[in-house]
Parts: sequence; C-alpha cells; structure tokens
Amino acid sequence: MGSTNNILIPFRFLTTIGHLCAVLMIQYTQHHNVASSMGSCSGETAASNCVSNEKNSEQYMWVATVTAFVCFFFDFLGMLGGFTLFFPRINLFHILLHFIGGVYTSWFISFSWQYESIWYIVGFTNLPTAIVEIVMLLAIFVFKIVVY
Repeated sequence: MGSTNNILIPFRFLTTIGHLCAVLMIQYTQHHNVASSMGSCSGETAASNCVSNEKNSEQYMWVATVTAFVCFFFDFLGMLGGFTLFFPRINLFHILLHFIGGVYTSWFISFSWQYESIWYIVGFTNLPTAIVEIVMLLAIFVFKIVVY
C-alpha cells in the first residue's frame, strides 16, 4: 500500500457517501422535478391527465433511484468487503464518477431539473461504477483472474 492509496480510500468513501446522500434527497424533492416537467394543468380533463402523468413520472423517478441504490449496493460491497479497495485506478474511477454524480444530483435537486434527467445521472455515474465492481467480483471469485 502506497501513500496514494492512503489518500484515495477515504476520498472514495466520502464521495460515495456524499453521492448516496444526494440520491436519498431525491425522494423528498421529486415532486418539484415532476412539476417542472408538467407545466400547468387547467380544465377538468387536463387535470385528470396531469394527475396520471404525474404518477407515471414519479414511478419513473422511483425506478431510477432504486437502480441507483442497487448500484450503490455493489459499490459498498466492493469497498467495505475490501475486494476493490486497494486498486488505485478503481478508487480514482469511483472518486471521479461519484463526485460528478453528487454534483449533478445536487443540481438536479436545487434547480428542479426535469425528472427525465435523473436517468442520465444514474446511467453515467452509478452504472459504470457498479459494472466495474461486478466485473471485479467476477474476476476474483468466478474466473480467479485477480488474486484476492
């Protein structure tokens, strides 16, 4: 273990926790993001369509956040299990993507972006880190390529 790893491990933990907290906050502010996408509804038929569209939009956001939580599960499994904790390049990759994900998720909440944007954030920041973790777990335990 070099001094680089001594710096990267705490940063990986902090950026992952920060990104997780930002994703948790989406549950409390999703109404604002859905409302920014819907616009105004007037009239009786438009109001009923608006309510059904709002429910669909909230389900859309719920699926995105559940996907993010599943990705976080694999991230924490690799980190807390120590499977990828001592690989500096993987740590740097996680730090970079979770920092970007935390910033964009915070902007998503603060500026009430349209609800569709959450999938781009999850797709570009959560999924790649989870895929790296899954590949490393497969390389360690299934294919025995990496010695643990």
